[in-house]
This record gives sequence, C-alpha cells and structure tokens, in this order.
Amino acid sequence: MIELIIAGVFFISAAGNGHIILQKVRITFTSNVNDLCFSLTIGFGAFILAILFLGMSKLLYAEIIYAVSVVFVLNASRALPWMQIIWLRTIRSFFPSLSPFYLGIGILVIAGLSLILIQALAPAHGATDPLAYQMALPKLYLADHFLSFNPSITGALYPHNMGMLYTAAIAIRNAILAQIIHWIMAVTTCIAIIGFCMQYFTRTVGIWAAAIFSFMPLIVIFSPKGYVDIGLCFFQFMAFWAIFNWTQSRDWRHLLLAASITGLAIGVKHQGLATLAVGSIIFFLRDLRSIDSVTNSVKRATVFCSIAILLVSPWYLR
Repeated sequence: MIELIIAGVFFISAAGNGHIILQKVRITFTSNVNDLCFSLTIGFGAFILAILFLGMSKLLYAEIIYAVSVVFVLNASRALPWMQIIWLRTIRSFFPSLSPFYLGIGILVIAGLSLILIQALAPAHGATDPLAYQMALPKLYLADHFLSFNPSITGALYPHNMGMLYTAAIAIRNAILAQIIHWIMAVTTCIAIIGFCMQYFTRTVGIWAAAIFSFMPLIVIFSPKGYVDIGLCFFQFMAFWAIFNWTQSRDWRHLLLAASITGLAIGVKHQGLATLAVGSIIFFLRDLRSIDSVTNSVKRATVFCSIAILLVSPWYLR
C-alpha cells in the first residue's frame, strides 16, 4: 500500500506545483474545478519535463530522481492553503443538492474506479505493450542513466512522456507505482470531464459523461496497467478544454496554455498530433473575416504550433 500513499502525495503535489506555475503566468479561472484540473495538468507536465531533462543530461540516477521528487513535494507545500480550499470546494460542487439518482451514479463511478485500482495494485502485468516496452524502457533508462536506445525493443524511439513518470515511479519504488499513476490519469480525466461539462453544459451532463467514460473497456482494461493511452486521453482532453476556453476569452495566455498542453499530449503518443492539427485549424479560422484578421490568425496558429512542437522536439529530434 506504500505505492498508493506515494501516488497520492504525487497527485496532490502536482496540483500544488501546477497552481504555483499558473499563478506566476497569471492564468486564472472562474471555477474551482477548472483551477484544480489545469493545475494538475501543468503539475504533471512540469514533473515530466524535469525527468526528461535528467534523461537528456545523463542524470537518471535513483538518488537524483529522489531529490527532484522531494523538491517537487516541498515546493507544492507553498500552495497548501489553496489545496485545502480547492479540494473542499471541488467536492462540494460535485455532490451537494444532487438527487438520489445522480448521487447513486456518482457513487457507482467511485466504486468502479476503486475496483479497477485493485488491479493496479497487482504486480506489473498486462499484454505485450506494458511489459515489452512501456515499462521496460524506463528500467533500461535507469540502468544506463540516460535516454538510451535499444534497437531490439519495439517503440524504443517513440515519444515517451508517460515513460518519464514511469521512470520516476520505478526509481522511487516499483512498477506497481507506475500502474497506479496511469490509473490516476483515468481518475483525473473523470474529474476533468465533470468540470468541463459544468462549465459548458450542466453538472448532471458531466456525471453522465464521467460515468460512461469510467466504464468504457479502454478504462477498465488499460488504466490499471502500464499503458500510456489514458495519459494521452487526459492531456488531449485538457488541451481541447484550454482551446475552448480561449475561444471564449481570446486571452493569449490561454492560447499559450493550450499550446503547452498540446505539446505534452504529442509527447505521450504520436496520436497526439491530431490535437495539434485540430487546434491549429481552430486558431486560424476563428474570426477569419478580413486581411487584418488573417494576419492575426496566422500569428495565433504559428505561436500555437511553435510552442507545442518545442515541447515535444526532444523526442522527435531523438
């Protein structure tokens, strides 16, 4: 059970660090759920990039990863007052005043995700992908202390942002911790789905959407194993949410946020490139009415693509 405690500390620390980063760049949200979800996204991304930097610098030693993790947790403690408030307000916004029917659906979702967690707590298991390369590569990285290349392993040159989380998990504890982190991505996606629907639809729509999502075969079968697909789903969903927010606010900071999360999504798996394509089209076509707006549209799309590609460039250059 120590793995579950470590994963919980990482989850809370990601929210705290993400909030600190968003505050520094002055990105704010009108909803507590929005604030929490985007803070988690940026916190996960910041930790991924930190481990990626260690891998590129040939510093993937367990001791150094321990040190980085400790700094990550201690820095998040600066946001402790915010975290205490945000978690309480998020929970209150989800459940109070719900009818018994929708409250029952919410409890069913929590029960289902808890049962899936039992699988994640089992020793590393799964089909070919998790055992053959998605968690095998992190062990090789740790043995070689950098992002080494083994031509005998499938996917050895794929982008591997989730692999950076798995590398840290294996260095700190074991592959079970890596599986729990992937399961956490499913939980966080459910929270994000409810938050998105509360902003653009209703809370009951969000509960239905989260319930349907949580019982999809992809979630039930893949989330408790060392795959990367749920991580891709989470970052893609958050990237599109950020793009939707920009269409409402037209704030360049939300554009930068969308671009950053898109870069993280592409770094999880090649399919994340779809986010870049769709996002570019939205940023280019929005308000395209005159020559002046064409110039602004090109600027927006260029900035969006440039930031996203910059964040994923280490993997593609490799």
